[in-house]
Amino acid sequence: MPHSFRPSVVVAEGGPAGRCVFLTEAGGWTSDLAEAELIEDEAHGDIRLLEAACVGAGPRGSDVRLVEVRIGPHGPVSIREAVAPV
Repeated sequence: MPHSFRPSVVVAEGGPAGRCVFLTEAGGWTSDLAEAELIEDEAHGDIRLLEAACVGAGPRGSDVRLVEVRIGPHGPVSIREAVAPV
C-alpha cells in the first residue's frame, strides 16, 4: 500500500539552546510555526530538506527533519495543538 504524504514543515532542532526553528518559504528560519513554509508535496519536501541540511543552511549543530503538521486558520500548527482540548 503506498504511503500518503501529509502536510509538513522543515524543522531544525538542537544547537546550544536546544530550541526548534522552522524553515520559511524565503529560506530563512523562524521560531514561529505559523510562519513556516507549508510543504504539501513529497518531492518538494525532499528538496527543501536537502537544502536545509546543507552545511551552513541550518542552525549549527541542529537535527534537520520534516515534521507533519495540520493546517490551521493562520498556517501550520503542530499536531499536538490541533488535537488539544479547547
